[in-house]
Amino acid sequence: MQLFGYHLVRNLEFAAQNWLQMLAEIKPRMIVSDFAPTLRLATRARLPTVVLGNGYTVPPAGKLLPPMRPWELGVPPESRIHEFLLLAAANRVCANLKGPCVNFFSDLFQGERTFVSTLAEFDPYGKARSEVPLWPFNVPDIPEAEESLQRQGPAVFCYMQNDHPALSVLLDAISILDCRSAIYVGGADPARLAGKCGTNVLVYRAPADFRSVLPQTSVLVHHGGLGTAYAGLMAGVPQIVLPVNLEHSITARGLDQFKAAVCVPTTPPPNAQALRGLIEATLRDSARKEASIKAARELRARRDGQSLDVIVAACREYL
Repeated sequence: MQLFGYHLVRNLEFAAQNWLQMLAEIKPRMIVSDFAPTLRLATRARLPTVVLGNGYTVPPAGKLLPPMRPWELGVPPESRIHEFLLLAAANRVCANLKGPCVNFFSDLFQGERTFVSTLAEFDPYGKARSEVPLWPFNVPDIPEAEESLQRQGPAVFCYMQNDHPALSVLLDAISILDCRSAIYVGGADPARLAGKCGTNVLVYRAPADFRSVLPQTSVLVHHGGLGTAYAGLMAGVPQIVLPVNLEHSITARGLDQFKAAVCVPTTPPPNAQALRGLIEATLRDSARKEASIKAARELRARRDGQSLDVIVAACREYL
């Protein structure tokens, strides 16, 4: 938030005024939002707001921001100073807009009603959160595959970003595997991508349907996207994660709690032979396969189809 200039009162007030002008034109009766602190700054005490978000975007309310990195015990002093500067700027804008003050900066990520939608294992603020998260919306309904040996699709499926630092290494690694692989890379030209792959690699032109692809594959390789990790868990498929940023690393940590994934550092990127060896080892890893199948069964038992009903009921209270 500091990097985006949120501590600069003039800029923040200008952005809040823009929201107020837009709301005056639209005249909504309520707001449903996620990770929109400036909008919330503008609507406080003016319009009821229902916030929906995953663990990353909704820090616990009514307290100082806890560490986002679950493996750390405290927030660095410089970050805490930034938090106080951000809160001071927000309250100066509140005063100028003649609105109520904000007690904690985390309160700008809350509504009159707030719903956190995530698996608890992936919530970076889980230790500091008192409420139980709702079942996430982006967990696909994937048919259960009882045994990995029954899977008939490409042995390895990769779902990657075009700017991933290890993408070229991954293409080399799956091209020298002695098995079929498939890959989708968002934003990449499929023809150019295919030119960099061996004949054993199928390149998708459009995002693959996880519901049909993952139950038929034996290893999922990806960058650490939360939705992809959820899909891999529901499919009961072992995963290899190549995280790039903090969110990806937190996702990899969540997968590790299920013993369903291997995390590969990307700084520096691994070499092709080493990554090939890891993929082959994961294909042979019976313990990882069993843990993945167990995770899929556990999540099916935990699945709650009432999350949306709860949120809709809360919204109706304000209409």
